[in-house]
Amino acid sequence: MPPPRMGAMRALHSVLLVVPLLATEHCEPNADWLLQTAVQLQTAANGLYHQVLRNEDDAIYTASVRCGQQELRAIPDTGSSELVVFAEGCKGCGAAVETGYKPSTSVEVGHLVQLITYGSGSVLCREVTDLLEIGPLHGLQAMWLVEQADMSILQQSNFQAIMGLGPIALAETLQDLRKLHEIAETLEAHHLMSPFLRHRLKEQQQAHLELASLNDSVPATLHLRFLSVCLERPANSPGHLIWHDLDPTLRSEPFRRLTVVGSISWALQLKDLRLRAPNGTSVPLACSEGCGALLDTGTSLISAPTAPRAKLAQLLEAMGANCLDQETWPILEFQLGGEHLSLSAQALLGMVKGLMPLPWRSSYQQHPFVVVEACELLVMDTGDINTEWGPLWILGMPFFRQYYTTFDYGAPKSHAAGRTPPAVWVAESTEQCTPRAASTHVQLVQHGPVQVDLAKLRLPEWMANRANRSHINL
Repeated sequence: MPPPRMGAMRALHSVLLVVPLLATEHCEPNADWLLQTAVQLQTAANGLYHQVLRNEDDAIYTASVRCGQQELRAIPDTGSSELVVFAEGCKGCGAAVETGYKPSTSVEVGHLVQLITYGSGSVLCREVTDLLEIGPLHGLQAMWLVEQADMSILQQSNFQAIMGLGPIALAETLQDLRKLHEIAETLEAHHLMSPFLRHRLKEQQQAHLELASLNDSVPATLHLRFLSVCLERPANSPGHLIWHDLDPTLRSEPFRRLTVVGSISWALQLKDLRLRAPNGTSVPLACSEGCGALLDTGTSLISAPTAPRAKLAQLLEAMGANCLDQETWPILEFQLGGEHLSLSAQALLGMVKGLMPLPWRSSYQQHPFVVVEACELLVMDTGDINTEWGPLWILGMPFFRQYYTTFDYGAPKSHAAGRTPPAVWVAESTEQCTPRAASTHVQLVQHGPVQVDLAKLRLPEWMANRANRSHINL
């Protein structure tokens, strides 16, 4: 059996579209009518499916999916790329032991095993292929069945699967193969290669080649081009996934295209972060020379490097920011993927309760949150991890509470292998979690401060073993 793959990063309610009769024989079609008709026909062909997400204390959102013969609650996670399900009877899986995955009669058990590491812990998985259903969407899906878990969050949360929604690509496996080749060359050059090491490296290469041929991507199985995410802003409100959503280029709402620079993740360039006070004063914060940012629906909060996070706390204190007084709330401004965006103070400040899981708490020499007057700074510390684009930032759930975000997985090329480049499209969201229309000039409604249960926080994969990391490839 090939050895486990260590530290892998790849680690309800339906609303069906009804196409209305837009014109009759008495109406003369015009350009707007033709465009609207094209949009609706495209949507009907794709099978748009609107899925409502359950909110658990504004720290975790889950979607209903059927794997095998069991209905599961799955975390939609754009920060990973595979479907991970917790087995019935899994060791260390908390409540999932009783409500976890049950295989169908169509299941095929593979022989690959891998250890997948998330920021909240790690899971030991075995490859299986079984039926996947998400509302009307379905297909045979390769997935990773968790047999043993070391994740404290499972004792506090009610989910049985992590549904990776990262870009459709083989780049990560190819990177791993290149690293194995470099290791082999180094050992040969220093005359350190032995028959045992050569055999082990060959086993690893074979395992990665099999991973490359394994279709464990849910977007690939569902032939997905556009997937949209939006989280309602009021506390404990639901979130929304729109599968096979409309093409943003054909919509009337003012979507902006963010350029994706990551080859294995939804990574974008982040530049010129500034904090604008209520009196209009704007203070530089970070990323004047650029940073790397990840859009991650599976991470509860914003994460920032150590020094900018400390500076942010100091600026908020100097500005008198207070959760209980909205007139003191600043705005975080920045350039992301080539577009100028901003986040309200609700993305930065909030009230907390509960106790953070020990594995993450123990990685700090200090309390992981900084007190800002009557509330706390809800920004996690990513440490000093660098990327090819600069220091690492992670834009988690607060981003999706302000922006209706469409992930564009790219279209298959007609005369060549692969897909067109992925992209991200964003538009300001309404209170109902729809894209805000261009003609709508409504000031963003500021709700009360977010209240977060630390025990339920979900952390990004890149936070795992961060003490041993100085650089990651996006």
